[in-house]
Amino acid sequence: MVKRILLTLAAVLLCGAVPAMAAGEKIDWQVIAGGGGDGSSTSYRLSGTVGQTAVGAGTSTSYNLYQGYWQDFGSGGCCVLRGDLNGDAKVIVSDLTFMVNYLFKAGVAPSCFEHGDVNADAKIIVSDLTYLVNYLFKAGPAPLAC
Repeated sequence: MVKRILLTLAAVLLCGAVPAMAAGEKIDWQVIAGGGGDGSSTSYRLSGTVGQTAVGAGTSTSYNLYQGYWQDFGSGGCCVLRGDLNGDAKVIVSDLTFMVNYLFKAGVAPSCFEHGDVNADAKIIVSDLTYLVNYLFKAGPAPLAC
């Protein structure tokens, strides 16, 4: 009985000691994982780990999958620069190579879905590749803002 009272008292004290989160406060996430692997079919590819999955997006022609414990589905997501698929803070030819590998050679997905969705149509498809080619080699419009 004494043990139950002490546990209840500790829980009450801990809850009272935790400050209320301010609106818009950011929680930096951590990944606790071990093992895992890839699963795929002709239409889908899914990567996962044991424990918390790495936060990010996965897509197919029909579905978007956002995984991980912390997500931001509104503004303030991971997008910094559309077209920067390899994360080097530039939109250059190496991003085209990254997209070709992703689309046609089962390469890795961009770490931020929106970076590959150059024309902001909620898909990473050949039209995004065409958009990048036009931008880089034919003075086409720059990738849309995030």
